Amino acid sequence: MVHIKRVELTNFKSFGGTTAIPLLPGFTVVSGPNGSGKSNILDALLFCLGLASSKGMRAERLPDLVNHDKERRGTVEASVTVTFDLSEVTSQESQVSSHEQLITNNPSTL
Repeated sequence: MVHIKRVELTNFKSFGGTTAIPLLPGFTVVSGPNGSGKSNILDALLFCLGLASSKGMRAERLPDLVNHDKERRGTVEASVTVTFDLSEVTSQESQVSSHEQLITNNPSTL
């Protein structure tokens, strides 16, 4: 069976910098207080795996997905990489990754 092995977020929503989240086979629980970023992990998966509308990720515009805490003038970007474990699939590859990146030259007006 194929499963998501790891999610890596860089400057995505509430996650400033780079955060790697390992997901083990079986049952995984993400818990924490309100506002700690639990739903943003799911939003990152939607972003990386192809949800085209920002509204499905609780953002008015795609640039709102970028974490602006350490924003510098000019280009700002967010990226999400999802790594799949294919070790139980008969194939030459044991894992595959999907990567999505958002780059904007217009800083948010937050």
